[in-house]
Amino acid sequence: MSLFCTMAFGERYARQARYLIADLRDQNVPILILTDHPGLFRRCGNALVHPLYPRRFSYHLKKEAVRAALAVAGSATFIDADCVLRPGAPAHLLHQALVHRFSPGFHCWKIFSIAEAGLYLYPATEAAAKELGITYDRNVITCQEMLFNVTAEEGKESTFLELWDLLANHPDVASLPLRDPVHGGGGEGTVMGISSSGSGITIHGSKEMDHSMLSRVFWHCALDYRMRPWHKARASLFARCGLLPPADLSRSALA
Repeated sequence: MSLFCTMAFGERYARQARYLIADLRDQNVPILILTDHPGLFRRCGNALVHPLYPRRFSYHLKKEAVRAALAVAGSATFIDADCVLRPGAPAHLLHQALVHRFSPGFHCWKIFSIAEAGLYLYPATEAAAKELGITYDRNVITCQEMLFNVTAEEGKESTFLELWDLLANHPDVASLPLRDPVHGGGGEGTVMGISSSGSGITIHGSKEMDHSMLSRVFWHCALDYRMRPWHKARASLFARCGLLPPADLSRSALA
């Protein structure tokens, strides 16, 4: 089984991540968390806490969560910390998704071709990759970075992480704004795509994510952990009364 992992830096996000961790605890599923607030997870029995105190926050720290999870399990599934399990998802499908064993290689819940990339183009990142001598396919580099999996494949996963290190540390990539009105993030999805393509690791795209339903059972909603008992009690009451609508698993709720 793949080991879930996430990162939560800053007290606000660390507290928010406890909702996701508690949801996975209810399913007897462990998760590794990279955080600068390890004390907040002391009572989370399913959390493998890895403290980290970066001088500067970067979305590229996701690779450190993946690296730590791969060292433990050989397969790492990254999920953003502000996601939770979808209410109304059938128990058997939920279990099937959470314990899915991924094939060796790289899996991403959504990859756009370069023609579909729209605004999500990072010319500075591509220029940095060319400067570093990384050869890649442009049609597999626009990755949604909220949910992805890396499973060991003859050491290619290590090359993938090494290329991610190189690109993330390149001055032109490291200087990209964390938030901007066009992209909204730091471009780690493109770095991840270039690194996977350049490493030679098998790129499966969303095939297994869709088959396992993993990309359908999470909800990106940034819920307040303090409200979780009320949310769960309300859902339980609605379920007993036959009023809890089934989750629409025909589409993802991650966007």
